[in-house]
Amino acid sequence: MSNTQEDLSWSNLDDQALDLGIGTGGDFFTIEDGENIVRVLSAPVHYGQYFLGKGIQPVFAKNADEEFKKDKKVTHKFSCYVFNYKTNKIEIADFGWSVAGEISKLAKSSQYQYEGIPPFDIIITKTGSGMSTKYSVTPGRNEDPMNSAVIAELNEKQSIKEFIDAKIAKQAGEDINPNATIEEKEMEGGIRGNGGQANVVSTPFYNDTPSTPMVNSVNSGN
Repeated sequence: MSNTQEDLSWSNLDDQALDLGIGTGGDFFTIEDGENIVRVLSAPVHYGQYFLGKGIQPVFAKNADEEFKKDKKVTHKFSCYVFNYKTNKIEIADFGWSVAGEISKLAKSSQYQYEGIPPFDIIITKTGSGMSTKYSVTPGRNEDPMNSAVIAELNEKQSIKEFIDAKIAKQAGEDINPNATIEEKEMEGGIRGNGGQANVVSTPFYNDTPSTPMVNSVNSGN
């Protein structure tokens, strides 16, 4: 797979897992212990980050690096908008493959097959903690379209791709070697203070589906 990927959707995400080298607060969604019920509102945007250590902000992986797709040091994320029923808000979710892959599998299920964005609620169940944390994904019974107020609010928001671009602009800095030590990063200008937070990012490796970025089904009665 080249840097210019085919458009991602929840229904084709599983097919691209091999090429990607995986699967073999505020307005941000946090998966809490137990059941988390959400409605996915937009197509996934894939990007990668290098985790540099506790207390250091992750660095975006380079899209120019072909090793990215099979680099085990890269954490793959799939961002999208979700409606969180607990907070009654539209939030940005950064799903790892353990969750994103299961959402994608539902698209090919004989019982829940869909194209584009799941037309039903998603139940994400978190159990365990630390290295023993596990996630399960099941479809919810609710298939009612989101109400008009939620859709109107969603349409006013920037796309997930634009959000990631904004994060890059905010944290813009020099490219660094993710294998470098903290001392080497300091010498390269990689650490800018800010309480130990790394302020450098590379161009992110992401893809979304601009042609169908968000849900468009509306039920004004809900």
